[in-house]
Order: sequence, then C-alpha cells, then structure tokens
Amino acid sequence: MERITNETANQVLEPATRIAFSIVENPGVYALLLGSGVSRAAEIPTGWEVTLDLVRRMAAVEGVTDRVDWAAWHLERFGTDPGYSQLLDALSVTPTERRSVLHHYIEPTAEDLDAGRRVPTRAHHAIARLVRDGWIRVIVTTNFDRLLETALKAVGVEPVVIASVDDLSGASPLPHCRCLILKVHGDYLDNRILNTDAELASYPAEYDRLLDRILDEYGLIVLGWSGEWDPALRAAVTRAPSRRYPTWWASRGEPGPAASDLIARRAATMVPVANADTFFCGLADAVDVLAKSRRPSPDTIELLLATTKRNLSNPERRIDLADAFAEQADKVATRLRGDEFPVTMQVTNDVLIERWKAIESLSEPLARMVGLAGRWGDGTEFGIVEDVVRSLVSDQPGNGNTALIGLATYPAYLAYLTYGLGLTKAQRWGDLFRWLTIELAWTFREPVAATRSLFMSFWNGVESAWWKFWPDLDRRKTPWADHLVDAVVPWSRDYGLSGEAAVENYRTLELLGGFAFLTGESEQTLQQLQDFTWMPYGQTIAWADDARERIIKRLEGPALQPKLFAAGFSNGSAAHWEGVKRNIGLLARKVSW
Repeated sequence: MERITNETANQVLEPATRIAFSIVENPGVYALLLGSGVSRAAEIPTGWEVTLDLVRRMAAVEGVTDRVDWAAWHLERFGTDPGYSQLLDALSVTPTERRSVLHHYIEPTAEDLDAGRRVPTRAHHAIARLVRDGWIRVIVTTNFDRLLETALKAVGVEPVVIASVDDLSGASPLPHCRCLILKVHGDYLDNRILNTDAELASYPAEYDRLLDRILDEYGLIVLGWSGEWDPALRAAVTRAPSRRYPTWWASRGEPGPAASDLIARRAATMVPVANADTFFCGLADAVDVLAKSRRPSPDTIELLLATTKRNLSNPERRIDLADAFAEQADKVATRLRGDEFPVTMQVTNDVLIERWKAIESLSEPLARMVGLAGRWGDGTEFGIVEDVVRSLVSDQPGNGNTALIGLATYPAYLAYLTYGLGLTKAQRWGDLFRWLTIELAWTFREPVAATRSLFMSFWNGVESAWWKFWPDLDRRKTPWADHLVDAVVPWSRDYGLSGEAAVENYRTLELLGGFAFLTGESEQTLQQLQDFTWMPYGQTIAWADDARERIIKRLEGPALQPKLFAAGFSNGSAAHWEGVKRNIGLLARKVSW
C-alpha cells in the first residue's frame, strides 16, 4: 500500500486534494463505505461503546455500579473479554428484541434534539453536498441510523435505500439512481437488522451480487469502518475482481489487522484523518473549488475571443472560424452528455438552479464568441452560427427529468441571444431579421420559429416561472430578462458596450424580436385587436415604459425605420408596424399588473 505520512506531506499533494481531483475528473465513479465512526460526532455510540454500556447495565443488575473499566469487570466476572455479538445474543433471543435493545442508542429524544445530539453531523451534510452535486451516487454503510438520509433530504435528494432484500427487489437499476444507500446491516426501525456473529457471517445472495458489482465498478472511499466485526463485508471487499478506480482508506490511527489486510488487498492509499467531520468537509470544499476551476479561466476565454476576432477580420480564415465554433460547441455538448450533468435524477428548486448556473458557466465562452461574430461579422459567418445553434438544440437528452432535459438547451438559448445582441449593435438589420425568423427543428416537433422556442420568455421545455427560482428573482415580473441583463448582457463589453449602453442594446433586441415574431400576422388583424396576442417580451413591455417609448421613437426615426422595413421588419409596412405597437400596448397592460 501507498502510505502518506507527515514526513512526506510536504512532497505530495494533500490527500483530500488528490481524492477531490479524482472525484471531479471522474464524477459518479466513487462509492463511499461508511462505518460507525461517521456518526460518532452525533453521539451515536459505536459498537464497542454499546458493548461497554451493555456490560455496565448487566453489572448494575448485580449491584455493581462503581467500576470505571467495565471491560475489566466483564473479564473478572465471566472470564472472557466482552463481545458485542455475544452480549446481544445473551440479552435477546430474536432480531426484534435486538432491535429494541439498540433502538434507544439511536433514536433521538426531544432532549437530544434540543441539545443537537443524534442529528446529522457536518460530515453527513458534506456527504449530502457531494451527492446533491452528482459527485457521489453510491453509499455502502454498516450503520443502522438514518442521519445520512436526513441530511440528503435536507438538500433535496431522496435516496433509494436498500435495507433488506425486499427493498432491493423493488429498487431502480443502479445507473438510474441519483443516490443509492445500501445499509448492509439493515435499518434500526426494521426487525431484520443484522448484528450478531452468526447474522454477520454471510449476506443474502442478492446483497452479494450488488456488492460485487459496486466493488468491481466503483472506486472506494472508506471511513469509520474497522472491518473487524463484519466477515461478510470483508469477504465482499476481498473477492472484488478488479480495481478500475483507486481505493482511499481514511483512518484516525493505525488500522487494525482486518483493515490492514483489506488495505493491502485493494492496494489502497491510507489517509490519516482527525475525524469524519474534518475529512468530509475538507473533501466537499476541495471538490467545490476544483469543480469551479474547471470553468474556463478568464485568460482562456480571452484567448478564445482574441482568436475569434482574428478569424473574423480575415475572410481567408472562415474555415478556421467554422472549426473553432464547431470545436467549442462540441465541447459543450460532450460535457452536457457526460456524468457531470445527469438527467435521470430527482430535482428540487435548488438543484435546478445549481444545474442552470453550471450550464451558464459552461456556455459562456461559446456565447461570447457568437456575440463577437454578430458584431464584427460580414454575413459569411451567419450559417456557421446557425449550425452551432441547430446542433445544440438537436442534442437534447432523450430520457430523464423533463426540467433537466429542458435546461440542456440553455447553451443554444444563450448563443441565440448573444448573436442577436451583436447583430443589433452592428446594425446589421437584414441579418438580424433573418436571425429572428429562422426556424429550428426540435425533437419530436415540427420546425418552429426560434422566437417562438428559444427567445426571451418563449423557451421550449423550460417554464418561464422557473426563472423565479434564481436568487432574488422570485417577485420579478420578468425574471428571465432581469437575469439576462445581470449575467449575460455584460458580455457585450467584448465589443465595446457596457453599462446603460449595453442594456439599451439588449432592450432594442427585445422589442425587435417582438416585431419579427408578429411578421406573419396581417395588418388588418393587428390594427383591429381588442385583446393582446402573446409574443416574447421582457423589461420594455412589462415595466420599463420610458425605455420602450424612447427606443421605439429611435427606431421610427427617418434614418432608421426605412432600413428596418427594407430588412423585412413588419413586412416593410408602416400599417403593420403600428399594429404591432398596438399589440405591445395591450400586452403591456396585461403583464404590468
């Protein structure tokens, strides 16, 4: 085995960093093997502590209450060292009785809850973070308690818990579980718990098959398990046929004989730890930092942007431009298809926003490249950008949680927006009208205009109300627009727009998107409207009335409106334009309430 000691700590990375790096580079491939040491900080006693307390209670029946070393008393009284299994056998006959004996060591009282005892520890909450974010999906534990399940539910994860063969027969297949907890010794509320030597000597065949698969296909992080009292679990670890991924064995001190043997057999790396809380909190924090570092650094993004500008400035570099866009789009799609972004999982509002944020960071380099193409392109790049958006739309996952499947097109949503922002800034009105009227082919749907499926409040597969789950947007009238103004519009600095000028450019696109959306409506229909027709909208229609009036006045100026009509807006008709304005007014009255 490889041993990390204090003497070598300065020459290698810290163990938590090495483990975290492996987890981030291989999301979902590590399983946790947890013993009673993980719950010790919750003041749930270990097996040895239960043993000593049972000895104390036996002694009390015989009138002995003043001993300090209860193990020594047992040796004097019975001639043997106390054993957990033997004591439970002596004090109880059936599994039901044994469950009752152990129940009061685990179940918190009202007093415990008030004092913060027998509740999830920092370690449990750190593990829950790792599971919530998709880094860990499988947990094997010898613990009877439900502290881990409680911590997971607190972050929106409903684990699949296997505490009996009956549970296993009805469980989803392992790859489809967001989180599976295999409680090899059972649950403290179930009479079928295993804790005597005879019961722990072997597992049901169904357990053995699942353990064999986990120990063969997953890396292993072990903490709080001595291996001394669990022959069936030791046998499962020993017979694992391969070591596809590493095993890390965290221990407070020198491991005992059983653990040392398993460490050698698995070629495990020993990791000295102070306690479970320190180890798992440090590990979860390290994973967070490393995961965020996978987002392209500012230097990397600036290099991509500089290359994009160079390719745009030279017509002879159109092949290089196309290759760069295709490569970046493929990187986005490949990561979205990987284990980093699973879609077969349960989702809470917090999980949804965490996923949304991650995809936004992933999409930023490509979206900003596309914005530059809109601003500095000459039209020959139009088809290249169109291909990018079409490919990102068509690459949706086929099965899984519908919300997560919908979010998978966020890179396309952002690219569609940023190209439009660049075109608006460049006043490339003809290309902008083409962009706002292209049709996109969605899976299992007829082609539909992009402004009806990927623009502002109109986004196939994503409810506009979901934008309110973003922090501080729950009471906003236009949460999508407000988020885009805060997070995406600042990317316009790449072509010289910032502050109010960037927002004005964005709001201009909002309005022109609405005009393009209603291109197919007749002048007569629009002019006779008594009620509004839905159209994509944002700040300028819902609440920024002054901005709407100012921008429309500018668009209607003698130097600009003829160009817009020539480009195709309102079919070149002043009457149609007035009809769209009528609808904008009707819609504004509706959504501004």
